[in-house]
Amino acid sequence: MNISFHTRKLINYSINTRKKILLKLTLKAFNSVMKQRINLSFNKEIDDIAIICKYNKEIIGWSCIFDGNKVMLFIKPEFRRKGIGKRLLQRAESYLRKNDYQNVKVAAWNNTSSLFYKKTKYREMNNVSTFGMEKEI
Repeated sequence: MNISFHTRKLINYSINTRKKILLKLTLKAFNSVMKQRINLSFNKEIDDIAIICKYNKEIIGWSCIFDGNKVMLFIKPEFRRKGIGKRLLQRAESYLRKNDYQNVKVAAWNNTSSLFYKKTKYREMNNVSTFGMEKEI
């Protein structure tokens, strides 16, 4: 499988442009249901990072780091369970580790994503929030 990963800093873009970039990526690869989740995610001027995964030049997944240590991860359904999500998550964790963060927070939107994060050693946090799971790095 010819998979490539690309990291893109989003800090030079306005918050609205960042949303548009991720919405474009999402709509290219995923269901438009994700639009609302992305709109809720950006609220500060910070150094956002997008890690994009392509297969034969087609976007099949991405992770985004924002608000410091929060990570969102999306994989096109037909490419799930192939280790791509794990690789995207590892790249995000590596970036955060290099930038002196001690933990990562993720959003588990459903039982499937919750199980995925638990397998990668994330734990549920006591306080209920959108980003309800975290991991020490």
